[in-house]
Amino acid sequence: MNQFIKPMSERIFTPYVLLWPFTPFAIWLLFFQSVDNQAWFLRINTYTSNYPDILWTGLSLFGNGWALFALTLPLLLVAPKNFYACLISGLCAALISMWLKSWADTPRPAGIIDHQLFHLIDQPLLSNGMPSGHTMTAFTIAFAILYTIPKIQRSRWYWLILPAIAAGLSRIAVGAHWVEDVLIGSAVGMCCGLVGPLLINLVPSKYLALSAWPAKVVLLASVFCLYMLIFETLDFLMNRPIQNILVLIVLTTWMIIARQLMQIKKSS
Repeated sequence: MNQFIKPMSERIFTPYVLLWPFTPFAIWLLFFQSVDNQAWFLRINTYTSNYPDILWTGLSLFGNGWALFALTLPLLLVAPKNFYACLISGLCAALISMWLKSWADTPRPAGIIDHQLFHLIDQPLLSNGMPSGHTMTAFTIAFAILYTIPKIQRSRWYWLILPAIAAGLSRIAVGAHWVEDVLIGSAVGMCCGLVGPLLINLVPSKYLALSAWPAKVVLLASVFCLYMLIFETLDFLMNRPIQNILVLIVLTTWMIIARQLMQIKKSS
């Protein structure tokens, strides 16, 4: 149960951690200020169009906030510290993403390029491109989990970065974002992902218990998440089968939580 939980005394930040967000930012700064961003978008978008649309729409869910909430909800049972780190980082990313999109106000590919010249899945998005919110969210959650795991065990969990990379690539594949949107989104997302692991160590352990009030707030939020999964479309219509799986994850988690709370009540 506690294999993911970081000891309070363990350092989270080292100079090497900063290399993660610096890398995509440096790639954008060094290369995408001098090359044709449209050309790179068209190359990648054309290449990814050789694969089924459902692959890219499904991978985009790794950057959807409600999908990730459902996916990480079971952590409330087995690794609450990791879950709350994700929640803190996710809220931070949501606020920063809204501000950056409003501040940058950059057009998306569909707002500039003729829709017949690239592979576009579903309805075109025209504005508020920079940064890619899905990419940002995906990297935020990946890094929040990764850096709440003790350093000695962390190497086994670096694969969590792969779904985040896939989510970023999918945003180019579906025609929603430029390459630079994805690069900046990943860099900012990594930074946001480090906020949760830092702040969660300041929270007393009693507030991480399943019977504490934060868990009740989370369960209330999960009701709205369930509503979104059942009645709304997350990004693309073809994601409906995946949404149904996420519904089962939420319902199963509820059942386990209810059983554990009953056991706690009986033992008290």
